[in-house]
Amino acid sequence: MIVGYARISDKSQNIGSQVDQLKKFGCEKIIQETITGIAEDKELNKLVDELKEGDTLVATRTDRISRSAIQFLMLANKLEEKSVFLVLTELGVDARTPAGKMILGIMASLGQWERESLKEKQKRGIEAARKRGIHLGRPKKFTNSGLETAIEMYEKKEKTISEICAATQVSRATLYRKLKEREIK
Repeated sequence: MIVGYARISDKSQNIGSQVDQLKKFGCEKIIQETITGIAEDKELNKLVDELKEGDTLVATRTDRISRSAIQFLMLANKLEEKSVFLVLTELGVDARTPAGKMILGIMASLGQWERESLKEKQKRGIEAARKRGIHLGRPKKFTNSGLETAIEMYEKKEKTISEICAATQVSRATLYRKLKEREIK
């Protein structure tokens, strides 16, 4: 079975040109989807699960079936594992042919290189930020004075841990960690 997939990002776009290309290619069934933001491609995921060995998934371009090179490569790998062919009409990529398989292989290699380069770049950025003393991760919900107040309240033993945490906006885990660091029992 030859199945087409057309996707637009919002209702103001026109899906008609994609559908026309898919019909011209000879798709027996066409799935249409409107996905905004980073929402999940529910219909595409369902379609991929339903495809069987020897079926062909057709889309106009990579950005119609994925949002990134990594997502595209993961999809291409999943299709290959299921022995489902992939065709991208505007790129002239047809995995049913040796040349199409080669192009997908090159795209996969480039995607892998891009993933590894991004990871390395991210790692260097994190290391540089740490050296400059920049706080990484989720911002603190409390101030240093709030933490000091929480410790003082704990030492006075007039309030429960829950009351201290509620009053100072310091989490129970943070308070216990700081008490342990300062060896306060």
